[in-house]
This record gives sequence, C-alpha cells and structure tokens, in this order.
Amino acid sequence: IRTGKQWEQIFINYRKALLIFTLPIADYSFYEEIFMLYYKSLENLITVDIRKRRNLKNEKKEIIESLKKFTDNDEVISAVNRLYKKRSSIAAHSQQPKVKFIIYEDVHDAKLILDFLIQIILYKYFIGHDDISNIEPSILRIKNN
Repeated sequence: IRTGKQWEQIFINYRKALLIFTLPIADYSFYEEIFMLYYKSLENLITVDIRKRRNLKNEKKEIIESLKKFTDNDEVISAVNRLYKKRSSIAAHSQQPKVKFIIYEDVHDAKLILDFLIQIILYKYFIGHDDISNIEPSILRIKNN
C-alpha cells in the first residue's frame, strides 16, 4: 500500500473533481474535466495499488480484470467499458473529432467506481480485513447507457 506522497496525486485529482462538481456554476461544460480527473485517479489506483505496476500494457483489459477481482456485477463491468470508450474518445492523443460528450451520468459512474475501489483499499489495508465480500458497489445507481 502506498504512503504519503504516493496517495497525493489520487486525492489531489479527487478533490479537484469534487470541488468543481459541487460548484453552483458547474454545468455540462465542466463534465469533461471532472470526468478525466476521476478517471485518472481510478486508472492510477488500479495500476499502482491493485496491479502493482508502473503502467498498464492493455489498459481496458487490465482495468476490467482488476475490477473483476472485487465484483462480478455485469453492470459495473459494462459501465467501465462505456467509460473507457468515452475516455478514449476525449483523450489528448485521440485523432478523431469529439463526437461523444461527457454527461452527468458518466461523471457520476466514474466517481462511484473510484469510491468503490478506494473503499476496498481502505477496508482491506488500513482496517486490516481481508474479507471484502460485504463491500459491493452501488449498482442501483449505475445504469447501462
């Protein structure tokens, strides 16, 4: 498990996203930035804390494999597939024009999945419980779009 500065980047991104998301002026024009902050944190958490690596070779596949260690819920996996496609379409290296816009549900789902993983990490490593069977993402809030 990470310590000190190693957690900072995740929580800096998380706090920025949460701050922007809760501003009264945060409308759809801010969703892309908020989404990317949550997604970067999610990706970092999976890469470093779950996969114990510096980078992912097959990003989508490894993210899904990592989530499947903690949940077999098809709606969560489907949401990750959808979010990955959206992230890929807006990433800086994407050569295609933006045709998929980030909506509230995308931001919300990225945050829920990130919160779920943070809860597992905290529960397992800081509280000392290996049994994570009672932790399940709030699947009622994640919809297949």
